[in-house]
Amino acid sequence: MKKKLIIIISAVIVVAYFSRVIYVNVNDEFKDIECLVYDMGETCQIDDFTYTVKAFDIYTMYEMEEKFNIDLDDEKDCNKLYNVVTLDVKNISEDSKICPMVYGEFVMTSGAWRNGTYASSKINDVSKLTPGENRTMYVYATNEKVKIGYSNRKEISREMEFNLVRIYYPKEVRLKCY
Repeated sequence: MKKKLIIIISAVIVVAYFSRVIYVNVNDEFKDIECLVYDMGETCQIDDFTYTVKAFDIYTMYEMEEKFNIDLDDEKDCNKLYNVVTLDVKNISEDSKICPMVYGEFVMTSGAWRNGTYASSKINDVSKLTPGENRTMYVYATNEKVKIGYSNRKEISREMEFNLVRIYYPKEVRLKCY
């Protein structure tokens, strides 16, 4: 009986020790994400591109179609609001590059709410930029946070703090849109 107890206690100690070693090694290898925050108007460099948020606006479906000459009929919901971010994108590399915005590497957030701004959510095409080229880009995300019942949906949405976010471990970049 005493021999079994010693074996069990030894096994528990060995398992606890190896669990601690594995836990510490994993936490040392995967550090916390460093969050870099840029205010509207500040320029942020990520890899071979710089980004500067110039403006943030909220539009209805009809306003979007009129202002940007795009067809949103596939959305089928004329009561939706759209968050539109105007940003300057510049290629600072020596080669022509495809803008990461094309691949949906940014998401729009407000608090814990996330909505992707993917390739289909670009209003204009800035897919390939030559070295040193700077273009204005418009990206949008559907604003699902404020529901249809509010008569002052735009005003409520303007009070929210929206960000364009790109996470590339070990960094997270937040471009403030307010």
